[in-house]
Amino acid sequence: VLSQARSAGFEDDLPDGNRNFATYLSRYANVLMELGRYERARHYIDSGLSLRQRVLEATQEPLDRERLAVSLVAKAALLSRLGERRQAVRPMREAVGLYREVYPRDAFPHGHPELASILRTLAELQADAGSVSEAISAHLQAIAMFESLSDESGVARLSHAVGLAQLGRCYTEIGDYARAESALLRASDLHRRRLQADGGPDSDRHSATCYMHLAALRKDQDNPN
Repeated sequence: VLSQARSAGFEDDLPDGNRNFATYLSRYANVLMELGRYERARHYIDSGLSLRQRVLEATQEPLDRERLAVSLVAKAALLSRLGERRQAVRPMREAVGLYREVYPRDAFPHGHPELASILRTLAELQADAGSVSEAISAHLQAIAMFESLSDESGVARLSHAVGLAQLGRCYTEIGDYARAESALLRASDLHRRRLQADGGPDSDRHSATCYMHLAALRKDQDNPN
């Protein structure tokens, strides 16, 4: 597929050629990741990122900005799978910055589900990297955005609930048990409402996980030593 793309001259045709070739690179990297060939996938993700950056420099179009952000998210996911958690935070933070440009506050005063979801993912990576206070800040931004959006899709509602549960675990890590319990209870309630609204097949599992964390939290409170 890549040789066919090269022979078609995509690499020499700015911006459409590089845009199309970057798409081929991303797809090939996804295949490699599914096969567990992460180091090989890294090469193609980096190559695709370079092309996306060149295209954005040439066009400055919102769509190309968003495509670059998606490539940065893929890079962060790859680094996380490789265990390079601290390194994964940087491309995800860059992706958040690009999404803020795609969905500016003046045009989207309540934010956007995509931006809220990417903030939640950034928070998850920050927590994995040990930056719990930064993770809490990003989670709170994401949750505030989700709660200001009046029309959440099923996917957005799931991301909102998952973010609340992750926030609860962050609060637990710093010993703020009252806020941890509140976040976990809100997460469980959202999963329950999601199950009632659209029959999300994974809602019961997520809700059960929240209650497991709540039980562990209350046990820790009862037995602090």
